[in-house]
Amino acid sequence: MKLRSLILTLVSICILAAPATAQFTQYTAPGELPLPELPTKERWDQAMEQARWRTGPFRIQPWLTLYKTGWDNNVLGEEGETITDFTATLGLGLRAYTRLGPKVVVAAHALPEYVWWAELEDRRVWNGRYGLGLYGYFNHLNFEVTANSNRKATYLNSQLEQPVNVRNDRLGAAVELRVGGHLGVFAEASDNGVRYREDDIRGPAGAQLLTLDRDEQRIRGGLRYHANKDISIGLGVERIEIDFIRPEHDRSSSGDGPVLDLRINREHFAVNAQVTYPDLEPSSTDSRFVPYNDFLGRFQISWKPKAKYEWQLYGRSDLAYSYFEDYPYFNDKRLGLAVVAPVATSVKLRPFVETGVNEYPEAGPFAPRLSLDVRSFGIGAEWIVDPKLKLTFTLSRTDYEGLPGYADRSINRVHFGFILGQNSSNGAWY
Repeated sequence: MKLRSLILTLVSICILAAPATAQFTQYTAPGELPLPELPTKERWDQAMEQARWRTGPFRIQPWLTLYKTGWDNNVLGEEGETITDFTATLGLGLRAYTRLGPKVVVAAHALPEYVWWAELEDRRVWNGRYGLGLYGYFNHLNFEVTANSNRKATYLNSQLEQPVNVRNDRLGAAVELRVGGHLGVFAEASDNGVRYREDDIRGPAGAQLLTLDRDEQRIRGGLRYHANKDISIGLGVERIEIDFIRPEHDRSSSGDGPVLDLRINREHFAVNAQVTYPDLEPSSTDSRFVPYNDFLGRFQISWKPKAKYEWQLYGRSDLAYSYFEDYPYFNDKRLGLAVVAPVATSVKLRPFVETGVNEYPEAGPFAPRLSLDVRSFGIGAEWIVDPKLKLTFTLSRTDYEGLPGYADRSINRVHFGFILGQNSSNGAWY
């Protein structure tokens, strides 16, 4: 267990793992790549060109999706007697774009969706993603300003893998100015409010869920060196302020630390990785946050030795806030390997395997340092019917074992669905 933890940490350090903006991510699905695509001028041009409707300067693209549709053998993620149910999420909305000049794009989206469960009627709910952004791409200056309000169905964390609905209200801004032929100065800031829904966990325990409500403020800046159009390296510092809304189980913290990132995008090889080393301390005398001073991060490496197959090595080291009162958080570490294999002109399979640990810090005389082994494997499939329609299927299994006082547990999931609308599989940047 210690050897695996050490390997995961060393890989994260050596490959410059994980984005500073995601170091408190509560949950990442098994097999999911940890870093989304970044917005670029080329992706905006493609999105606007493929938009179905054009009204004067506006480009409008309808969006329709049916996803997370399938069967879950352990909805509440518990040991012992389990609850099985079928679920589906249906979304229908619009994305709109317009230009303020040749190098500035305004983008907006309204994507409401309905989460349905066959038996668990109390978990049926309306969610959605709504946002507005301003993006500029000039010869020596790139910038973005965004405002988003998103509530989505996800799982609480790998400690208590129950479905919950989480709302994030986020304001963000980022700018990079080229000050020389290869050197740029960057700055980023964000303010994010995280809110949970008490009804998502049954009975009095739902009130405990609300203790995770918090506000997160981040600001960072530094220098980025562009070796060429395919390779860049950034070095900076980040300041973090986490304020929990409720006094019960307060885990407010603050601190700063260096941030390092690496981006490589070649024809047969790509790396997207960031690492941070925060020095976090409790920000009040009432906070039960345990000081943290270690590496956090995410990375993904893709290698295409031939045109047909793509190998993907990925990993992450996140702090996830604990639902249980004994611990303020746990360190969620994963290392995964996947291969993308075309089996037909428009059909791809993606088997994956992951291994990792959840590491709990020493949080008092009755909360010793603990580790939980986590293993996942599965397979995904996608069929691109045409550039605007994709069919998807995923099958996964996750095993948890080794935590004293808790029975081992396994979670099997089968999901399928479709996505209508260009690039709607990531949905992260417009």
